Amino acid sequence: MGRFVKFQALIWPLVIGAILSLLVFDQVKSWENAHFQQTFEYRADTRTSAIKNVLDHVFETADHVVAVVRHELVVEQVDELASAEIGALAGVSDPKNPEVRLLAWLPRLESADSNNHRAPKYRDFDYQLLMADQKRENWFKPELLPIPSRWQHMLMAMDTGHHRVDIYPEGDDHHVLIIFSPVYKNSEVDNPAGRRDALLGFVVSEWNVAPLIDESLRNMPTAAVDYYLRDASDPQKMPFYFHLSRTRSGKDQALKTGISTEKIIVAGEHKWHVRFEAAPAFLKQHQSFTALQSVGLVLLLSCMLAGYLWISSRKTTEIAEMVEQRTAELHSEKIKLGESMSRYDNLVKSIPVGVYLFRFHADDSMGFEYISPVFCKILGLDADAVLHDASIAFSAAHHDDLDNLIRANNEAKVSNKPFRWEGRFIVCGKTRWIQIESDLTTMDESGSLWSGVVSDITERKEAEKRLKMLFQAMEHAGEAAVITDRDAIIEYANPAFAAITGYSVKEVIGKTPAILKSSAQDPAFYKDLWDTILRGEVWQGTLIDRRKDGSFYPALLTVAPIHDDSGNITHFVSLQQDMSEYKRLEEQFLQSQKMEAIGVLVGGIAHDFNNMLAGIVGNAYMAKSRIKGDQKLLANIESIDRISMRAAGMIKQLLTFARKEQVEMSDFPLTPFLKEAAKLASTAVPENIERSCETPSEELYIHGDPTQLQQVIMNLINNAKDALEGIKGGKISCTLKPYISDASFRQRHPDCKGKRFACLMVSDNGEGIPEVLVSKIFDPFFTTKGVGKGTGLGLAMVYGAIEGHKGAIEVDSVPGGGTTFTIYLPLVESATEAERVRPQQVAAGQNELILVADDEALVLEMYESVLNELGYRVVAARNGEEAVRLFEHNMNELALVILDVVMPVLGGIDAAKRIKQLGGHLPIVFATGYDRGSFLDEKQDLSGQEIINKPFTVESLSQLIRQILDAKEAG
Repeated sequence: MGRFVKFQALIWPLVIGAILSLLVFDQVKSWENAHFQQTFEYRADTRTSAIKNVLDHVFETADHVVAVVRHELVVEQVDELASAEIGALAGVSDPKNPEVRLLAWLPRLESADSNNHRAPKYRDFDYQLLMADQKRENWFKPELLPIPSRWQHMLMAMDTGHHRVDIYPEGDDHHVLIIFSPVYKNSEVDNPAGRRDALLGFVVSEWNVAPLIDESLRNMPTAAVDYYLRDASDPQKMPFYFHLSRTRSGKDQALKTGISTEKIIVAGEHKWHVRFEAAPAFLKQHQSFTALQSVGLVLLLSCMLAGYLWISSRKTTEIAEMVEQRTAELHSEKIKLGESMSRYDNLVKSIPVGVYLFRFHADDSMGFEYISPVFCKILGLDADAVLHDASIAFSAAHHDDLDNLIRANNEAKVSNKPFRWEGRFIVCGKTRWIQIESDLTTMDESGSLWSGVVSDITERKEAEKRLKMLFQAMEHAGEAAVITDRDAIIEYANPAFAAITGYSVKEVIGKTPAILKSSAQDPAFYKDLWDTILRGEVWQGTLIDRRKDGSFYPALLTVAPIHDDSGNITHFVSLQQDMSEYKRLEEQFLQSQKMEAIGVLVGGIAHDFNNMLAGIVGNAYMAKSRIKGDQKLLANIESIDRISMRAAGMIKQLLTFARKEQVEMSDFPLTPFLKEAAKLASTAVPENIERSCETPSEELYIHGDPTQLQQVIMNLINNAKDALEGIKGGKISCTLKPYISDASFRQRHPDCKGKRFACLMVSDNGEGIPEVLVSKIFDPFFTTKGVGKGTGLGLAMVYGAIEGHKGAIEVDSVPGGGTTFTIYLPLVESATEAERVRPQQVAAGQNELILVADDEALVLEMYESVLNELGYRVVAARNGEEAVRLFEHNMNELALVILDVVMPVLGGIDAAKRIKQLGGHLPIVFATGYDRGSFLDEKQDLSGQEIINKPFTVESLSQLIRQILDAKEAG
């Protein structure tokens, strides 16, 4: 007992040292295990990213194959896929994809019944091998498709529109991944029934994933980590790959090392379950003797302490208490630190942005002190490499943005102000938009520490780009675009809207499209529009809208609803196209068609009417030649002759009017033209309106197109008639007089050259035109008439026609006092005496024989009588065939042939050709009651022939015959 007391100063320190060694060993071992687990978790995270990249690559390649196949079938519309071409286009034949073991196309047969929405059967599909080794050529032929797992996966892929995965083993330690990919005609189908109808077939690909994962993990540090991977959606939970350091039994056996973790990967619309286990080699690599060293150190200190206490036993109790107290404090701090680190680590892993700590050192060096796993994932970098060399992170920046990043980083270092930067990084070979935000955390003599976050903003940037593109498209569109809220309040209008309607964008914001409403549409029209768009459907139609200045314009309008994410209508977008030019062209086309029909009708009437007039004129001549001395009767016959020729002139005027599309400029006297044109236009004027036409005694010659000027006069008189509707004592007057231009006129119309003009005025005593509308009356489609009563093109045509004649038009209107349109047309020199119409004398014949052919008996009788009276012998034929026979019998005696153009059996043109073929060189005269212009095209290949229009005077016929025969004699 005394010895124990004597050595208790030495024994107690040793006992305490032993106990303390055990405590230290336990604590240090706990720290080592925590560090070991954290290292293991980090290795597992890096391998998880690598495995996910492999699976993403596999499914991206599968997507690419589907896109290529769909492009070839739907866009290029090929009949059969070319295996080599598909492999090249899709990239599966690239050396970078050595693990694609099979690629097949299962097209849906055209005989498959896809209209009744029944579920497809395996017999509905054919088979085309696109790429495979010889051992797998028959693995997916249709006769093998009934295998339940494969066919069920194909049906699920068809109905969901996503890839489906099947896994099957090849031996105990090897599994193969099969991907079933549906291909549709229309990629926007969003329901199973629609997908079944739109299904073109399946692309089936087989992947040996294990080598790809091995290659991806080959450069990973500390490779002694086993992993176990399976499809989490597979109800059989069949594993298909183990790391080479394990025995790959293909069974889900329990892990035995005691250190493991599990991860979930989402790739190809599938969840993949990854389980990692630390292999013995990993345990060996991270084996630590820190705990034993700590125990040895504590024991050493205990011995030293025992020695010290042996020497200084009086201080033993105090030192032991201090050691115990300090140990308790360290343990408490360690627990708090562990809890804090755990909370921080969980927080960092849960947020979707990368977190980092970055230090600027006083010696101008810099480096990362911490980076989170999300940081590495966003930038595609290895954590160890970046922590070792910060320049690796900078080098991942896009070359066009690298200088900007470095400059912003240096500016933050100098200014110590918060740092915010957006730019592009190259992540796994792809360009991604990255946002970096950082702020100063601490600063001391050693440098400054910055904390920051890294975010992937690629989707935001792409959305901003699309938004900007759509905005620019709306701003520069040629059609008016308007966006309203659900109550039709305008929130946006593009510049084209302002250009078309005359309203500025600022004027219409906050208002409704009703500001454009005209009286052209009834309330039922707008009710149908609203009912359609409120049902969520697109409305399209034509309407008449009103501009800010009050003018109307036709428009093609499309209104579509805009829905939010919940499917509720929040806005409406409308696109409006000004159809003024289209309507103008349509009116021109309809007018052209109408005039063409009139031309055909008038041409047919003119032929028969002219034949009758020819008979009347001829017989009148014969009557005059047989009456000697009865002047009163001769005067009556002369009246018949003049009336007949006047009727012929009216027919000619109708023919000219019907040829609207022909612009034939010539010199002609305006006075007789105006009389006839006004007379023709006045036929549409009611009898209760007084009409007058005043012309000068002198002839006024102009150079113009009678057809266009006829239309001008008709439009002006028609407008005057409309202006007098409902007015008693209405008057329309046409006045023609010469005009000498003065300085005032030249200032008003600088484009009008010359001094002498014909001044034509068309006046009415109607209500007049309001002063504010006078400047718009010549605009196309401007009209003050009610909807359906006018096109707004009449005065526009008048203006264009007068401008084409190098003239001018003015309007003078007084409200309540009527309107006068004044037209100025430049005069030309009067016709020469030779050109003036002079009375013709009858030229007698010299007993020459003339062949005459006409299908009208009255005309043929007139020819015989008149020509015999003139001193000619006549051979008459009733058609062209008979004329050819008579020509053969009298070829040597005939001096001239007169042929009607249109005859039964054989027409005059063909008869003339037959006569020429028979060797006849006689002159031929064509007589026709049709429009002269329509005959010229048919006669182009007959040279040296004359044409005379029915009806003709005997004097003109005799002069023409005599002129031809005299020329023949002289030749």
